[in-house]
Amino acid sequence: MKIIADTHLHSDFSSDGKNSMTEMALSAIKKGLKIITFTDHLDFDYPVCPNPQTGKAEIFKQLNADEYRSAIEKVQSETKNMLHILIGIETGLQPDNALLNKTKDFTDSLKPDFIIASTHCVCGQVLAPYSFFKDKTQKEAYRKYLEDVLANLSMTDNYDTAAHLDFIERYYPAKNVEDKLLKYTQFADIIDEILLTLIRKDKALEINTAGIRYGLNSIHPSLEILMRYKELGGKLITIGSDAHKANDIAADFEIAAQYLQKTNFNAYCVFKNRKPEFIPL
Repeated sequence: MKIIADTHLHSDFSSDGKNSMTEMALSAIKKGLKIITFTDHLDFDYPVCPNPQTGKAEIFKQLNADEYRSAIEKVQSETKNMLHILIGIETGLQPDNALLNKTKDFTDSLKPDFIIASTHCVCGQVLAPYSFFKDKTQKEAYRKYLEDVLANLSMTDNYDTAAHLDFIERYYPAKNVEDKLLKYTQFADIIDEILLTLIRKDKALEINTAGIRYGLNSIHPSLEILMRYKELGGKLITIGSDAHKANDIAADFEIAAQYLQKTNFNAYCVFKNRKPEFIPL
């Protein structure tokens, strides 16, 4: 069983992207993918923070919708008959109506095939030891993160899938991997609310393989959370590597396929014109 679509990719249109769209597309073709979706970052009001490598203050650069669409259309033309490329965006949400409206104005102008909802910062802070986690227990930090995830997904319908649901565990300052993990049993009440919100709104849940590359030995979300989504009636799954460089496209997709098998999903989906199309396993 081979997964043929990667629906979470970042080119150098994202501040943290390392390769051009053409380089990303050529890597996808080489790896045997049939479909990819570019989902570069759109994070309005993302806090300025120091780059951990350089120490310089950085912020996500803002996209121009026309330039972004034109660049994707150019690569679509270059790879015609070899790869189906879709237009997507990863929206970094915060529970603020003005920001949510600003994000919707942008996506309305872009008219993408696919919109990812992500929570990259909480309480106006990046998820980093020197800011958000300071003076908080792990339980306090994780619950506040989940509260913002729930608020973000509840306050808008302007998304198609919820990305890396346990994203926060990438950044929690613990030495042991087991101490980083967001465990369903500790937060079952609010995780169930998040999953039920997705189900009621007919939104997808993303399987994101980047957790393995972050040393967590697991994809996002955990198998336990994915199983709970299925138990509650969830039907829509998208799959993304969250690649920020060409070599990481489709990384660990064999593990994503195993997760799907273990949770008895028999298909995943891609979004075209904001509508899900199912790909059987």
